[in-house]
Amino acid sequence: MAMSRMAALAIAALVAAALLAGCGPASPSQSGVTYARYQFSCCDKSATKQTWQPGSTVDLHWIVQNASPTTSSKAYPVTLSAYLLGAFVDVPTLKKVATTGGTASRIVTTPLIATNDRNAVAPVSTFVLAPDLPFGYYNLTFKVDSGGGNWYGGSGIVQVGP
Repeated sequence: MAMSRMAALAIAALVAAALLAGCGPASPSQSGVTYARYQFSCCDKSATKQTWQPGSTVDLHWIVQNASPTTSSKAYPVTLSAYLLGAFVDVPTLKKVATTGGTASRIVTTPLIATNDRNAVAPVSTFVLAPDLPFGYYNLTFKVDSGGGNWYGGSGIVQVGP
């Protein structure tokens, strides 16, 4: 009798194990665990609505937004960059040069920011404007580079003046 009781328990354990294995994920990617991801865009518009002063320091606060979650536990690198091209006497001249590939007299860059798609903290790019930076309109260009040829960017207009 004790033997049949042990056999019944063993069979019950095997059936339970088989049922549990059948209900489990077919692969680790189906585990139901997801990881938050973020994407970046430039920038808080308050900085671009002001007239920038030669000799000043201007911070551009990047915007962080939720991206679709992922089942991959790997964080992917992202490089953020921003630069100014100018000075132009007016906005139509700036736009003409920007579309035709002309040259600008000054280029002001920010240091590259290395981050990743798991970072929810809004990075800041800092422009250090030279004291002799000419007055005028500048094309602010930004780029979000995910590597492997995957990037997006955009531009805006800022004014440097008295």
